[in-house]
Amino acid sequence: NPCCYVAGCTDPNASNYDPNACYDDGTCQTTTCNNPTPTGIYVDEIIHNRARVHWDNMTSATCLPKQYRIQYRVQGTSTWSSKNVLDAGLCNQGLSATSKVLDYSNPLYPATTYEYRMKAWYCFTTGASIWSSLDTFTTATECPNVGNFTVSTPLTTRAQFDWDASN
Repeated sequence: NPCCYVAGCTDPNASNYDPNACYDDGTCQTTTCNNPTPTGIYVDEIIHNRARVHWDNMTSATCLPKQYRIQYRVQGTSTWSSKNVLDAGLCNQGLSATSKVLDYSNPLYPATTYEYRMKAWYCFTTGASIWSSLDTFTTATECPNVGNFTVSTPLTTRAQFDWDASN
């Protein structure tokens, strides 16, 4: 527009972009994501063969998460298992997930201590965050099945279930 005299930031990727500006006055503030490591990591909902890992929502004005990876292993071993949390590949809002269950595809062992850590990848950046520090959790002992389980049918519309604590 030859008659425009509005100065401002004309870079649409800058945090102070001015859509009304017709010439750049050098004030554009570009911010980049420095691939922060997930924070607020903890584990709960622990039973004998699964647990849930939680973390803070890492989405910010400059960083949009596109993938989280949780690695876990039996304490004292060297082989890691992994769980990934992925976005839909759009990178337009960031990945808002803040928990993942460690379970059925690679079940945990009862009464076992695990080490775990986490990292993140972000949209429009290269590389990933560094791993979080190692932390641990211990699964519960396995509950025994009921013992001497029996079923009787005193009436055609009712069943009686009985068991004892022998296991």
